[in-house]
Amino acid sequence: MFRPMESSKFVNGSIHWSATNLNNNSWVVIALDLGEETYREIPKPDFGKFGKECSLLSVRALRGCQCAICEYAFSFDVWVMNEYGRKESWTKLISMPYLPEPQPIRRSRPLWYMKDGGVLVNLNGVFVLYDLVDHTLKHPLICGIHYFHQADVYVESLVSPYAFKKSPTYLNE
Repeated sequence: MFRPMESSKFVNGSIHWSATNLNNNSWVVIALDLGEETYREIPKPDFGKFGKECSLLSVRALRGCQCAICEYAFSFDVWVMNEYGRKESWTKLISMPYLPEPQPIRRSRPLWYMKDGGVLVNLNGVFVLYDLVDHTLKHPLICGIHYFHQADVYVESLVSPYAFKKSPTYLNE
């Protein structure tokens, strides 16, 4: 049995959740294939091989690719699956510490992967532009607003978002 931990993300014809495997308390990524109407487990990146314990795993979509965010005590990693369903295709895109000022920020959400190689990240309501080439941070000024409560990227669709439950309680294997 699995317990979903967050809202779903749509990638490659499937809806994805990060979940906890209740049998061994490990993180998993579950997908519901809308065409086949079947659930399956998606391979996750080998984030454990770096000797750090992933305290929170969340899934996102970046430019149509499956994305996983692994949060640690003082930093987070963003991974992108370049070929859907292939474990070997996971690539670490960012490894970034939490911002210390004015208080440590512990929720991260990459919103957009830029054509020039940058990533727009929502760090608990603060937008940060991370340059993947020179590993620098910029704080873009958007309409004179410095802080957002929540931001997300959407894709237009003819499918109603109200047709699905927002948070299923449990998913069976």
